[in-house]
Amino acid sequence: MRITQGVIYDKFLRDQSSAKEKIDRLTKQISSGKKIDKSYEDSRVYMDSMRLDSQISQYKNIQDRVSKSRLIANTTDSSLSSMDDILRNFKTKLIEASNGTLNKANLKSLATELKEYREDLKRVANTSVNGEFIFSGTAVNIKPIDDNGEYRGGDKALKTELGNGVDIDYSIDGKSLFFGTDRNVNKTISTNSLLKSQDSKTITADNNIEDLFGKGSGDYYFYIDATTHDGESIKNKITLNSDDKISDLLDKIGETFGKDSVDVSLSEYGNIEITDKKSGASMLNFNLKGSDESVDDISLLNYKVDFNISDYQFAKDGVDDSAYFIKDKNILSSNISLVIDGNIATPSTKLSEISKSSLDSKTFMMNLTDINGQDREVKIDLSNNGSTFTLDGDSFDIYDANLDKTTNQAVKTKADDFTISQLNSIISLAMSGKTPTSNDKDSIEDAIKDAKELVDVNIDSSGRLKIEDLTNSNKDIKFSLYDKDSSSISKPTSISFMSNKSVISQDPQIDFFKDLDNIINAVEKGINSHGENSSFLKSITIRDSISKIDILQNHINDKLTKVGSIERGLDNEQSKAQALELSTTEIKSNISDIDIAKTVIEFQQLSINYQAMLSTVSKVNSLTLLNYIKWFFA
Repeated sequence: MRITQGVIYDKFLRDQSSAKEKIDRLTKQISSGKKIDKSYEDSRVYMDSMRLDSQISQYKNIQDRVSKSRLIANTTDSSLSSMDDILRNFKTKLIEASNGTLNKANLKSLATELKEYREDLKRVANTSVNGEFIFSGTAVNIKPIDDNGEYRGGDKALKTELGNGVDIDYSIDGKSLFFGTDRNVNKTISTNSLLKSQDSKTITADNNIEDLFGKGSGDYYFYIDATTHDGESIKNKITLNSDDKISDLLDKIGETFGKDSVDVSLSEYGNIEITDKKSGASMLNFNLKGSDESVDDISLLNYKVDFNISDYQFAKDGVDDSAYFIKDKNILSSNISLVIDGNIATPSTKLSEISKSSLDSKTFMMNLTDINGQDREVKIDLSNNGSTFTLDGDSFDIYDANLDKTTNQAVKTKADDFTISQLNSIISLAMSGKTPTSNDKDSIEDAIKDAKELVDVNIDSSGRLKIEDLTNSNKDIKFSLYDKDSSSISKPTSISFMSNKSVISQDPQIDFFKDLDNIINAVEKGINSHGENSSFLKSITIRDSISKIDILQNHINDKLTKVGSIERGLDNEQSKAQALELSTTEIKSNISDIDIAKTVIEFQQLSINYQAMLSTVSKVNSLTLLNYIKWFFA
């Protein structure tokens, strides 16, 4: 093949262009520090760089979110520490109040100081960061504690996203902070009748039974209506002789609850105290009446000694479970918490789960005065063949929320499927003064819907039923709900909602600001023993208050431990995100960044070669042109 001058020239142009492109590429790389400037230059490097950029951005966002979350967590930590300090001062004042040497004026002065501490706690509870309340859960724009000490926030903690669908809590919601159950505390209940002998001396365990009733002989009867830790109803009639001791009565009470279930003792003031041996949320309750008569129906009992006294009104004489709910302005509240397996019941909880037994053939009675001032009577008949309720003489079926999947027809609720939510709906219907137009599911649901706009019925954080008149009608509303078998000695009471039973001396359940109010009341009124003050028969004592403050402090400290764990978790996530950002940045650098020294050397070598190539070609071309001229003129 003959290599002509044209071929040589074309090759020179190609080599020059290629070298020039390489020099330009290296120049750009040295200038930018990057291997490529456009995606077409190297698609693999471009795609890897884009993917790694996305990861780096994600890690930076995580760090930003965690940093903001840490601000909330740190503020929560300091706020809880402040609460703990205030409660410690609160307890110091309580101990001062309990020494028994202070007069009424001193106690009132201490109560005033305790009220100031309560206000301090409320202010801390309403702490906000950047206009958002830290203890309102996800309801950050709502002040958690209102002027009455009621909680208005949410029940879900704030979360931050860590990527890949993983979230982490970074706050303590007020629902879990101001309410809950201390699972390490044993519930203690106490009678509030100060037992005295006939000569007005405080009864001790060594006194004879006849000392309670007066001189006499023969048998005396003690009627127990109680509830165990798990909510099981216990009824028993104890028979003792006049020569038996009070200690024998205490032993019999313990045997009624069951071996190793409770501790039974007599306080220095003559109160019978019963402590649950199982800790945590408890349904433990107790009522006792003493008589020289033997009956099967407590409502017929002419009792001589009432161990639990109150100023409650009762819908049915002699039936303590028929006590009317406690009224506070437009709200009626029960005094017994509904608990299932150590946890507070919810609207979806079945009543049979609380009673630990079938409710088939059970009847509940309601006696009430509605928001219109009208007296009404409601009867709920529970049956596994279909439950009903009777309102002012008219009977209506109780239906399940969902239709039968096969027939698409309404289904009547079985006794053991009857829920708190369904009970609340019937209460709302009765208290509102409404009545369904007919006995079909739609008519009943329409009436209940209208009723709920007038009366709200719910279960609070302590498991107690609350009825609120939304119309603020200022009528003298009343409500009583009880098992029809409550008065029978032989038939167990399935569930008690409101009762004239024992005072709770030590309660695992926490209602923070309500507990503080009860404590302040005990100091202000100087209540040293249960039943001492006839105006506060169901109030806790100053001694009880000290143990309650301990429970509240332990609860706060548990939350402090939790927020400490949250802070450590956030620190770990921050460090992890920073390490991943650094690692990913390094990987991206290896993929997309040049080795500057290597590239400069390569650039210098290529530049030298390029200049040499230009010089050589120039000389070749020069010689060839001279030869051409000589040939042409020869």
